[in-house]
Amino acid sequence: MAWSGAAPIARVEVSVGEGDWQEARLEGESQRGSWRKCELITRLDQAGASDMRARATDQAGNTQPERAEWNNLGYGNNSIHGYRSAPSEVARLRMRKAPLIGQRE
Repeated sequence: MAWSGAAPIARVEVSVGEGDWQEARLEGESQRGSWRKCELITRLDQAGASDMRARATDQAGNTQPERAEWNNLGYGNNSIHGYRSAPSEVARLRMRKAPLIGQRE
């Protein structure tokens, strides 16, 4: 799932292990302020659990940064999120984390 407060989600990319970013398939309609499901079907080089990272870009061109910008209250952590897949997910990987980008001004 991906969300942006600035504009509709344009794309979501996923990196498996230390691999290159691969574009995930977006599902549903693209609307401002709404969640967007995405999925990546890919070939894994090794069996078992894999570390994955996801980043989203919205139609305004905002892409999630590698690290969150520091702020006094800790709000707006819109950095790239990662997670570890279970070994049984080797054939089909569905995003379970919710990348957030572009805070509304």
